[in-house]
Amino acid sequence: MTRSRKQTRALPLWAGLALLATACADLSGIQRFAATSARSAEYTRLIDAYVTSPGHVARYAAEDRRAVLEEQTKRREAQRGDLLALHLAVEEYMRALARLASDEVVDYDAQYDALGKAAQGANFADDAQAEAMKKVGGVLTRAVADGYRQKKLREVIEEANEPLQVILGRLRAIAASIADETQNLERKAHHYYQTAMRESGEAGTEALLAGWQYRDEQEIAGLRRSAEIYGDALRAISEGHQALYDNRDELDTAEIRRQLTRHARDMRSAIDALRDV
Repeated sequence: MTRSRKQTRALPLWAGLALLATACADLSGIQRFAATSARSAEYTRLIDAYVTSPGHVARYAAEDRRAVLEEQTKRREAQRGDLLALHLAVEEYMRALARLASDEVVDYDAQYDALGKAAQGANFADDAQAEAMKKVGGVLTRAVADGYRQKKLREVIEEANEPLQVILGRLRAIAASIADETQNLERKAHHYYQTAMRESGEAGTEALLAGWQYRDEQEIAGLRRSAEIYGDALRAISEGHQALYDNRDELDTAEIRRQLTRHARDMRSAIDALRDV
């Protein structure tokens, strides 16, 4: 009889220890990854570069090409707000993810209103991007309204991964587009200045043109490097969140912490490198 009572008392103790272990899950890797991702998403210089790129090409283009490039600039300018909203979606989602991993309530942020308005009034390149924005915005709205905490982390990751990958895919495509366009721009600038120097016939003019060529080519090379670096940062965010989704049933394992630490390190390196470009 005594032994039976001891066994009966032991059951609540083991249950309590199991509950404590769950509550004390080490999600620091997720916190760091999400916080670093949010910082990376703040970098929006490439959106400006994407919008103005046709205008830069027009400087070196033949007269009959300039009207086409000006029209392309107008179309991209019309997309600027929507593309910035994609950055905002990633930034705000990752901030919310970091809070959930810390077992903190996701506070209301005025940016959520801006995100919702952007999703409703957006003119995205395709319906998939508009739908992705709405889904990520919906996750954030419910997280705030229902007072989500750490126990909802798995649910949030599961629901947000697909639309987040769509958004990141679009941003990565822009970074790749800028890298390609700047390579073309370098060639055009080189040809433009070399032709101008050959036709000038004056040493003073040639020296002036050579200085302008160096200035322009350095600027273009820096922009291409920025696009490549930021593309790497976006890849790290995408792969890191996919790893969270793939391991959503065991988020506190050493392996997922190792993967997220690597992705966070890659993003920090990219952020540091962008400052030097």
